[in-house]
Amino acid sequence: MRHVFLHCSWLVVCLLALVISACTADVPDALKGPTPAPVVTPAPVKPGAPYPALAPADKCFEPGAYGAVDLAQPTDQKFLNLMRGHRVDTIMRYYDWVKESISGKTPKADELARIFATGFSFAGVFQHYNSSESTFRDSGRPAIDAARIGELAKLWKQPKGSAVYVGYDGDFPYSVIQSYAKDIGARIRAMGFRVGMYGSGGNCKALAAAGLIDRSSSAGKKPLCMLAASSWGWRETKAVLASGEYVLAQYVNKKCGGKSMDWSKVNSLDFGQWVPQ
Repeated sequence: MRHVFLHCSWLVVCLLALVISACTADVPDALKGPTPAPVVTPAPVKPGAPYPALAPADKCFEPGAYGAVDLAQPTDQKFLNLMRGHRVDTIMRYYDWVKESISGKTPKADELARIFATGFSFAGVFQHYNSSESTFRDSGRPAIDAARIGELAKLWKQPKGSAVYVGYDGDFPYSVIQSYAKDIGARIRAMGFRVGMYGSGGNCKALAAAGLIDRSSSAGKKPLCMLAASSWGWRETKAVLASGEYVLAQYVNKKCGGKSMDWSKVNSLDFGQWVPQ
């Protein structure tokens, strides 16, 4: 009986070996799915690395004149190299809903990897039809918008203490944006981020006075205001520019390297820009 048991056990082992061999055999090429293309990023640029030389034909503005650029379309490596040549240090893009207000407005993970690997820091502005007054009159919007910001910040590995700018892209009276600003600001702060604003000088002053936006950690503790390029005629923008109480001043949209973008003068070493945690 013992011999019969051993013989049966041996048969079971052999059968298992055959099954395992069949399961691990190479799958014919015809049955294989497409091989995913690897995400290729350049080797990271070390802090303090020299800026590359800029060919005269590629010059869009005086190198070093603007510390940040922002755009609502994806960057590519050629564009990033060009911005390095212009001595830009920060690339700004947008937090937006999954169904974007402009296609390509929200950066994907591979684009962010290229931005950081090329030696830039990052900062983002939340915008989803934030040029429409109805956005700020919708009591449900702060929760929806903050949830999306949190989702993207987690995906992007945004460090605590960095900033999220919220767009108020119109010459809105403070009374129109106040409730929205208070609600979304509290939600952003609860995530551990500082709150900035993008818009007019008047709303920069009002939000800062109400404590609804945060300040730079650099000398002067300037409010985290990004003055919109189109806002020079909006309430109190020229007065705020003259006072210096802002961190970024955005200038009119132009093309450079085939990309349509705005550029910003940086008025504080810290304006909440970041690299991933």
